[in-house]
Amino acid sequence: MRRALSCLALLCLLLFSLPALALETGAGSYEYLDVPSGRTLTVFYYKPASFTDQTPVVVSLHGMSRNARGSRNDWQKHADSLGIAVLAPHFTKEQFAGTEEYNLGNILRDGKKNPEALWSFRLPDAVFADFVKREKSKVKGFYLFGHSAGGQFVHRMLLFQPKTKAKLVMAANSGWYTMPDLAEKWPYGLKGMGLTNADLKRFVSFPLVILLGEKDNDPTHYQLARGPEVDKQGDNRFARGQYYYSCGQDLAKKLKAPFKWRVIPVPGVAHQNGGMVDAAAKVVAEDLAKNKKK
Repeated sequence: MRRALSCLALLCLLLFSLPALALETGAGSYEYLDVPSGRTLTVFYYKPASFTDQTPVVVSLHGMSRNARGSRNDWQKHADSLGIAVLAPHFTKEQFAGTEEYNLGNILRDGKKNPEALWSFRLPDAVFADFVKREKSKVKGFYLFGHSAGGQFVHRMLLFQPKTKAKLVMAANSGWYTMPDLAEKWPYGLKGMGLTNADLKRFVSFPLVILLGEKDNDPTHYQLARGPEVDKQGDNRFARGQYYYSCGQDLAKKLKAPFKWRVIPVPGVAHQNGGMVDAAAKVVAEDLAKNKKK
């Protein structure tokens, strides 16, 4: 039995060591094995017909509904016109249980830090790196978008992944935020998480775009977290996003650091991934146009 298991493990290792085949054009999905954590994620993708080794990439993170396919689909209608590839990894409830393992990045377990190999925050970069290798792409970085729980994920990820290849991050309709405050206890702040003022300077100097649906202002929304720590940020998602942006602005002044965040209110949109993707696509289009002029 032991020999059979060893042979099976060796076979799996050999299979996953083989070069991955390039993806077919259009919409589809594939399995990505993250070797350090041993987890396999289904990645829903869209590859435009115009794809080349210079095609920009968007990594899109779903909300607590865990609807990665829908996240991909909402970007798909923009992919051809913008000339972008879309990757939407699926963080299943079975492998990434609850807020702790998804929204909060699986950094802690029972109050102690997990090995970094187990952090969920590693995975957007890992999925991107695998895609670049698979497609023989020459792009050096990617756009990162997250809605709702995904928005929570991406703004926290920036704090703990200083070497991320994300070049612009868009956090949409986050339910609440981890404040860039070294004196406030995790997960509402960063006390005891090993970060410094140098990390905060880097954070406020990163191009983070906070997208806020103007109609996402219901204080009784069934998915909205409530409690004294988060209610200090506001009584609805729209107010909390504005508060977070303001705190970042104040922190940048205090640290004498460049402030590169933006806050963009999105008229007519409530807690809807599709409407926020439409707004995020405009941000990507603007950035692509700006880089084209350089």
